[in-house]
Amino acid sequence: MTSGALKATNLSEIPELLNSSEALDALEQNVFWPKWQSPWWFLNLLDETDKLEDVSPEVIKSLLDSASRHYIKEFPVGEELDGTDPAEIMCFCLLGGLMRICSKFQIDVFAYLPWAKPWIGRYQLADGGYDCDDTSYIRSGAGSMASTTMMLEGMIEYAKSCENKNVFAKNIQNAAIFLLKRRFLLDTDKNKRPDKNWDKVIFPKFTEYDFTRGLSAVFGFLELSGKKIKNELLKEAIELLSEKIASGLDNSEVYWIADVKTISHREGRTLYFEEKAYLPPLIKKLSSKSPNGFVLPKLKSILAKYEELRTNGQIID
Repeated sequence: MTSGALKATNLSEIPELLNSSEALDALEQNVFWPKWQSPWWFLNLLDETDKLEDVSPEVIKSLLDSASRHYIKEFPVGEELDGTDPAEIMCFCLLGGLMRICSKFQIDVFAYLPWAKPWIGRYQLADGGYDCDDTSYIRSGAGSMASTTMMLEGMIEYAKSCENKNVFAKNIQNAAIFLLKRRFLLDTDKNKRPDKNWDKVIFPKFTEYDFTRGLSAVFGFLELSGKKIKNELLKEAIELLSEKIASGLDNSEVYWIADVKTISHREGRTLYFEEKAYLPPLIKKLSSKSPNGFVLPKLKSILAKYEELRTNGQIID
């Protein structure tokens, strides 16, 4: 076990854990790293299991205080990366996650990170996507399904928490179109499914993408905006979702989380992706292929939202 790793054997222990001195010390080191033992990942686990209500808003404020001190105030592109510590760069997965979670506490991320607000427009690619890999901004110009979906989730929750629900409206729509053009499953040329796990249900998702995450985000866009889309754009993904539900799937189909490498600290040195991330037992259990009681209800709720939007006339044939 990694020294100083946060420990929780069940979800009900996490809110108290997040208030502990160990968690606050970990936040002082870094909000995001190391995977999967920083308070950030336990907070995400509560969000994905719909159990955020017991978390103290003070935890969120401490997290944002740390982020405001720790991260450089730009997203370096190209040569600007030279000499920059990767652990001090806030990626779009983290920015989207911060917007998503903090907004649920009615805490404005940009009151703590005002320098990040212009990123919403500045770093949205021409295809509507975002990417944590800076090379997309100087080479391919293609957004990432994961980064884009997390930014879309975050922008939607942020807008819902604002008096002006139209904040970031254009950026939200562009990100939703990005996913719709790819039918939630296709690569950037829109002709085939890539050799990835987008068609497999992943839990917990953390920074991973699967088609159900894309569907849920786009349905959030429709609810927020009131706009309409054609059912044809959803057909393949909804058919796959229905198959998963009919099979009774109630576990992660991909055990991806154990092989992830992390930025870590050991004996006063920073190690860059040299070690596998420590996997806390609770996260290991919930990410396994054993039934967990969360996956199937979530799949059913996404399908129910689809039917509701069809009934409301926002998904049209």
